[in-house]
Amino acid sequence: KTNRVMDELKRLFREFDTDESGTITLEEFTEHLAHEGVKTILSVLEIEVADAIAFFEVLDVDSTQELDIDEFVMGCIYLKGAAKMVDMATLMREHKMMMSQSMKQVCKMEDRVVKLAEQLDCVVWILRKEQFSSPLPMSVEVPNHAPYSIETTTMA
Repeated sequence: KTNRVMDELKRLFREFDTDESGTITLEEFTEHLAHEGVKTILSVLEIEVADAIAFFEVLDVDSTQELDIDEFVMGCIYLKGAAKMVDMATLMREHKMMMSQSMKQVCKMEDRVVKLAEQLDCVVWILRKEQFSSPLPMSVEVPNHAPYSIETTTMA
C-alpha cells in the first residue's frame, strides 16, 4: 500500500512540476491544489491540506521555497492523515522564526546599549574635564519641555 501511495505522490509531483525543473514552487503547488481532482486524490490518500501555504512550508524542510520530489513524497507520507501534525509542525516553524527575530532584536538592543554607554562615558569625561578646568562650580539645567526628567545637580 505504501508503494502505491508513493507512486501516486510521485505522479502528482510530476503533474505539479509544470516547468519540468525537478522542483515545485509555491505558485505551482497552490495552482494545482485548486483542482478538484487533486483535492480528491489527496483526500483518498488521507492527506489534509487546509492551508496550502502552511502545508508547503512544512514540506519545505530545507527552506529553499521549492520542493524537490523527496521533500514532497516523504513529507506527504509523514503528514498522511495527520492534520493536527501539520498544525503542530506549522506552529513549531513559526515559533522558530519568531525566536530568531527576537534574538536579532535583542542583539540590536545590546548594540544600542553599548553605544549609549560609550556616549555617556564621553559626556562624563567632558563634564569632569570642564569641572577641573573651571574655577567656578558648574551647574546642569534641563529645560522644562524635556520629554523626561533629570535631576539637576551642581558639581563642586
